[in-house]
Amino acid sequence: LKQRWQDLVDEHLRLQREAEAHQELVQQIRWLMELQEERRATLVYEANIWQSNILEDMYYKRRALEEAMAQQDSLEDREELRRRREREERLRPLGKEEVQREREQRQRQQEILQQQQRDLQRRQEMESVRERETRLQRHEEGAE
Repeated sequence: LKQRWQDLVDEHLRLQREAEAHQELVQQIRWLMELQEERRATLVYEANIWQSNILEDMYYKRRALEEAMAQQDSLEDREELRRRREREERLRPLGKEEVQREREQRQRQQEILQQQQRDLQRRQEMESVRERETRLQRHEEGAE
């Protein structure tokens, strides 16, 4: 009977230790779940901030695009009005002197345009040479 009593006491202590260990595991699981919930809330908060920033950026870019398009439309309208005036002026009869002046003016404009194109081509060629020299120099520095 005494042995049976001791066995019951031992069994009781063992079950009590298991219950305590089980309770500790339950506490750790709750703590992990709370930690997971906090992390999820943080991620949701950060995602909302990112989304808000992206939407704000898109809003400002759309406004800038709309303004640029409006300016372009306005520029095209003014260009069309200028072309219409030029057409009307060309349609009226011109005297010999006016014809000569207009011809000279067109020729000067053509020469200026050609000079600008040559200058642009020269600049592009110089830039290309500079880029090649830079690449060659980087290649040489990398080889060292």
